[in-house]
Amino acid sequence: MIYDPSLSGTGNGGLSFCARKLAALSNARTPLEAGAGSVIHRPSVTRKIYALSALFALACGPQAGPPPASGPPLTALDAVTASSSIRTEGGDGRPRLSSVVRAGDPLTGIAVSVVHDQGSRVSAWLAQTMQTELARRGVHDVQLEVNALGYTASFYVADAVEANAAAQALIEAMHTPPANPSGLTSSLPRFSAGPQASLAHCMAEPYELEGATSPLHYAEQWIPLHSSEGVQYAIVGSSKLVDAFRTGLQSQPGTSSQTPEDPWPSGATVGVTQPMGPTAELSFAVRVADASSAVAVKNALSRPSSELRHYLAAVGRGWSLSAPAVMLRPRGACLSLSASSAGAITSEEAQLAATVINRYLGEQLASAPRDPGRLASLVLAQSDPRAAAAIAAWQTSSGRQSAGELTVHLAYSPRTQLPAEVAQHLGQQLASDLATPTPPPQLTIRAAHERGQGEIWALVASTCGTADEPAASAGARGLAMLQASRETQDPHVTLVPWVTPGGVGLMAHGPPATGNESAADHARRIGRVLGRALTAHPRGQFSAVLRAEVQDALGPGPRPDWWHALDRAAPHQPGALSPFGTWSSVGALNPHQILDAARAVATEPLRVAVIAPVGTSQAALLNSELSRALEPFGRRSASCPETTADAPAPGEYRLVSEDADVRQNIIVVSLDRALKGRSQEAQWTHWLLTRPGGWLERAVRLPGLAASAEAHLVGGLNRAALIIEINAVENRLRDASDQARGLLARLAEGALTAADHAAALKHFERVRLGLALDPRSRLLKLWRGQEPPQPPSFSALQKWQRLALDPKRHILLFAGTRAQLKALDKSRPSKR
Repeated sequence: MIYDPSLSGTGNGGLSFCARKLAALSNARTPLEAGAGSVIHRPSVTRKIYALSALFALACGPQAGPPPASGPPLTALDAVTASSSIRTEGGDGRPRLSSVVRAGDPLTGIAVSVVHDQGSRVSAWLAQTMQTELARRGVHDVQLEVNALGYTASFYVADAVEANAAAQALIEAMHTPPANPSGLTSSLPRFSAGPQASLAHCMAEPYELEGATSPLHYAEQWIPLHSSEGVQYAIVGSSKLVDAFRTGLQSQPGTSSQTPEDPWPSGATVGVTQPMGPTAELSFAVRVADASSAVAVKNALSRPSSELRHYLAAVGRGWSLSAPAVMLRPRGACLSLSASSAGAITSEEAQLAATVINRYLGEQLASAPRDPGRLASLVLAQSDPRAAAAIAAWQTSSGRQSAGELTVHLAYSPRTQLPAEVAQHLGQQLASDLATPTPPPQLTIRAAHERGQGEIWALVASTCGTADEPAASAGARGLAMLQASRETQDPHVTLVPWVTPGGVGLMAHGPPATGNESAADHARRIGRVLGRALTAHPRGQFSAVLRAEVQDALGPGPRPDWWHALDRAAPHQPGALSPFGTWSSVGALNPHQILDAARAVATEPLRVAVIAPVGTSQAALLNSELSRALEPFGRRSASCPETTADAPAPGEYRLVSEDADVRQNIIVVSLDRALKGRSQEAQWTHWLLTRPGGWLERAVRLPGLAASAEAHLVGGLNRAALIIEINAVENRLRDASDQARGLLARLAEGALTAADHAAALKHFERVRLGLALDPRSRLLKLWRGQEPPQPPSFSALQKWQRLALDPKRHILLFAGTRAQLKALDKSRPSKR
């Protein structure tokens, strides 16, 4: 119902906190003279309709049921529900009375509601006249709530005598013609038939259609409407006062058979309206058959973490949701919601946002369980007994008539005036989208059923990877996925970034949230978490913290020698070898670049892999939730962009360091696609170099040439590099380098032995078994869609080493002070 302080006769001083909030929301409305000093307010239909919902308690205040009683639970109370706390009696020719017996309130609240089909003008006249008639009979401080379907009058009583007298006053006022009947002299807002009128009608906002005529006097309506089936009473207070009010109503005459019809809308109404302000606005009003489902969806939408708020944020352009509202009606209910944006919204963007909202509302309303107790909780949640009585009285009329199919009304108001033909075309497109909603396109999925596993495992990733990231923003994708993994809202789901040169995305896994969570709900929840993470807006402050964390992992410190060496192996493409970027590139990233990277991942070719413990249908449900979350990004590119990789630059390079302790030599062997990138041969060679007592240790450590020596294998399946990093002892920089290069040259000449091959084969058999036991490894194999190749034979490994480790392919970089570099063999030219 609409709360209007001027109709209450008490002003804001007697309002509950919730009513004061609502009144504040309505301050900008234009007052219309209503006669007898009353004022009826009306806001713009397409802006903040929620502020004029039928029951202001549905738009603010707590939404949960009453707090549990203190002390230990009693088994005898297990069957007590919100519904059973409200007693409704009457009907079959007697007015209905809803009563709530509760202790603690110093005053008792009494309310009467009258529901009819006569329109807004009759409602306003009945309400203001009832206020006058009750005042003549000693009932003051009456709060009125008025809408197009009727009105509610509520007030306080202090004792049983007042409660009985109030019942008598109500009966007498309702069944006695008004003492000084006068017509409503104000003019209500008028609309032409269209989206604005449909939205106002759904939420029962007071209005009249243009061209409609109404009589100036309504005295003849007074007794028939107050004797109809549309009259409901309610009382909230102590049992003594409830009994006294019930006794007072016993003299109430029987009701007529006249019942409010509340006709169901004939169909959806969609259109583009004139600009209403500085924002573009999409206003929805959905006629719903079951009122409890509408309240459930409204409560979900009211939460800051609601899925729809997240989906709209993914759409971009700053869409934000208003507070939703529900109007309870004799036939079902109306759920209203609007989304606004101050951005420069295109017609396509408005159409996409409308599609996302419409699909979400339809799915949620269809799946929300019917629960009459949810409506009862709206009454019990009110701390003010008068407000509780008002809701209880109006609620009694809800669901009295059968309802029809869900019907959506939509009005779109752009920021600026659209040409008539453009507005007409957009309206037709919106109507078409809402009339025949299509499911979001499903992502490519590969599923495996592993019965008996405790968790669902899922990976969604772009097949484009990081290899093609520009050098200036290298690491943005990795940082975006890292941030997305840290912002998960489900404590039962673990998110891990999967960032490689050949694929970028998120891996998720988690058990059922509870022991009785269904397999379907388990899968949907994992899909929702993945979808929210992939479409989240990175927070600037959080990005700065993670940026420092990534830099620390890439460093410590800038390490110009390391990044200079990698740049020679993969010129201008650091992401091909270091998927999280370089120390410098990560440090220069800003939140906008990270957001752009996240958006790029979401719009690229995505592939999903799911390991499901119950059945592959779980994978389909997970994929459906994930696809819906990614829908705002529209069509995805069919393939990754074609790029041309610059060739490696073999040779010798020198880097001057001011640190006398730096005597560094880095040897890089670039492994391109022809050498199978990060192949098994590369992995075996790397292990043989680095294992305890292995080739590298025997070559440079045992002769005492190096303080430390490490070998690294970096990159992906298409482009990789084998890097040997040596910290030489004083004056032995050239010797250590020559010894390490000599080792690689001997391997290129076929120095591999059968014993070396046998040791590697044994080691990687154990690795293979360990990986097979890890669901992560099985998930990656499923995502790639291929079995790992067979272990390389002795001849295959030897052939690979001959090609890859040829000295002509070596990239050498020396780092040290000028004096140390000058001491190097002067007969060898250097490249700068």
